[in-house]
Amino acid sequence: MLTIVGDDECDIIELPNNMKINMAFGIDETGPWGWRGRITGRYRRIQLFDAKNTLISEVIEENPLYQPF
Repeated sequence: MLTIVGDDECDIIELPNNMKINMAFGIDETGPWGWRGRITGRYRRIQLFDAKNTLISEVIEENPLYQPF
């Protein structure tokens, strides 16, 4: 299988206040998430979790980094 360098399926950012941002990519607004990458996924889901891992906010948007091949 051919892969693209930097086409990660998920990004997790841990903040100093123990909150976490999770970004996952998919081909459809409803998912499935995490099996397409940052460049090959048409949509991006961004989630914010608090220190207890409770979902605070979620945004689903078109992925500005998407490149059709």
